[in-house]
Formats: sequence, structure tokens, C-alpha cells
Amino acid sequence: MRRILISLMTVALVGALISGGIYAYFSDTETSTGNTFTAGTMDLYLTGGTQAGDSVTATWTTPSDWAPGDTATGTLTMDNVGSIDMTKVKLSVAVTDSGVSINEPECVAEGGAWTSTGPGTGSCSGNAADDAISENIDITTLTYAGNNVLTAAFLTAYDTDTDGTIQLDEFNAVADYDLETLDDGVLTGDGSGLDTDDLIMTVQLQSGVTHEHQSDESTITLTIVGEQ
Repeated sequence: MRRILISLMTVALVGALISGGIYAYFSDTETSTGNTFTAGTMDLYLTGGTQAGDSVTATWTTPSDWAPGDTATGTLTMDNVGSIDMTKVKLSVAVTDSGVSINEPECVAEGGAWTSTGPGTGSCSGNAADDAISENIDITTLTYAGNNVLTAAFLTAYDTDTDGTIQLDEFNAVADYDLETLDDGVLTGDGSGLDTDDLIMTVQLQSGVTHEHQSDESTITLTIVGEQ
């Protein structure tokens, strides 16, 4: 009887060990440390006029005596100094017309009455002050990275008066136009000036512009956005 009880106790103990899942096994634990996730950068750097940086001014300027038929050319250089390539370089344009001062020929051409107060000075009354000189400024050449921007597709999209030429007032409608579709499709993020693309534009004051636009001004702002 005693042997039977000992055997039963042994069986119960083995059962308890099995149900409790107590086993011995070899193991080796290692760690992976120092894991960091750092985003790259895209940084568009511009060079135009006499300046270079994130924003530039006076890339295109004309002499104070800009006359009908005269041209003006400027170059805007784009460089991605970040570490991530830009596959899109989007151009948007804003044009603002204004008059600086009204002189006698301009006043008379617009139907106003000029009152002289001395040589080259005076005041105008009843003047319509039509300042839309941008309608009379032609974009004769426009290239990006040596490629012609003024393609047939571009003219179809923006040449609203269908005269075969883009005027500055029509250029004002350009928004988010991807210049890289004309080039190799990437502005490399090389951190330096190894890969740069130039936007070169020549504008011309139409030879047939009338007296009403004397002293008028047009100001253009180009916004460039680089994207992946």
C-alpha cells in the first residue's frame, strides 16, 4: 500500500511539472541600438540679379529710359543645396501694373487735360490712367536649362489673344508650371552648385506702344517651388 501511495505521488508530481511548463533551455540575447530616423532636406537656392540666397530681387530690370523696341534679359539660377532630389520645379507668376507719374503726352493720349506748371511739370485732370503696360511687353525668349519654355503647348495654354506671342499680362496666369518636365526631370540635391538650372527670359517693349504708357510700370514676381 505504501508503495502504491509513493507511486501515485510521483505521478502527481510529474503531472504538476508538465502542466506548469517548467523546462530548461539554452538562450542568447543580443541588442540593436543607436537606430535613428533622420529626414533629408530640400533647399532651393536662387541666384539672380546681383544677389544669391533663398530670395532674390531685381533679376530683371530695365533702364529708366526703356524705349519702344528695347529688350531686357535676366537669368534666374536654381540650385538644390539639400540632400533630397527635386523631381518638380514649379513656377508661378504674379504681375502688377502701376503708373509712376503722369506726363503731358500720356495725359493727352488718355483723353485728359494737362495743366503745365513749368517745363516737364504739371497736373492732369480727367485722366483715365490706363496702366496696363504689361499688355505691351512681349516675352521673346524663355528657356529653362537650355530648353524652350514657349512650346506649342505653352502657347495653347497661355496665349489668350492668340497672336503667337506671350505678353507679360498673359504670363501672369502661369501657376504651378513644372519646369522640370522640359529637362531631365530632376534637380539633384547635391548640397552644392554641381547641378544648377537657369531660367532665362528676354522681354521687349512693343515698338508700337502708344504715348499713354509713358512712365507706366510693370512689376513681376516669380515664385519657384521644388518638390519630390
